[in-house]
Amino acid sequence: FMGLRLNTKTEPYWLELDYGVAHKVRPLSSAMTASIRAKADRLAKSMLEADEAERLAGLIDDEDLTEKEIVDGLSEMYFAILLAQAATIEWRGWFDGKDESGRDKPVPLSDEALAAAMRQPFMARLFLGKYFMPYGEVIEEGNG
Repeated sequence: FMGLRLNTKTEPYWLELDYGVAHKVRPLSSAMTASIRAKADRLAKSMLEADEAERLAGLIDDEDLTEKEIVDGLSEMYFAILLAQAATIEWRGWFDGKDESGRDKPVPLSDEALAAAMRQPFMARLFLGKYFMPYGEVIEEGNG
């Protein structure tokens, strides 16, 4: 007998992201994911129209990239940022310099700090992969 188990999380939980970093996140929903994806796509297109894509591309050579590839890249960046901002209610392991006694100074959780964290390509990929993992496991088990 095959069937679908509705065993997804219903309460916030800690997502361990490696490097001593963890985010306490709200459970994922299809409505949240779809609306954030739509907003990320809209922001990416508006950034391209505002000629901000070149500034954000930074060190990459975007001459060989198509407009669609640039928009796709910006959209993925915005998706990670917006999803982290919508989902994260607490975090630990993010530091910015040292305090007076030489200890690492924690970065307070804010939309700006989350955006900076998700602009790091390895961290955005890690966050998205681990956040979506429980839902992917349902599919891999033959339940999706």
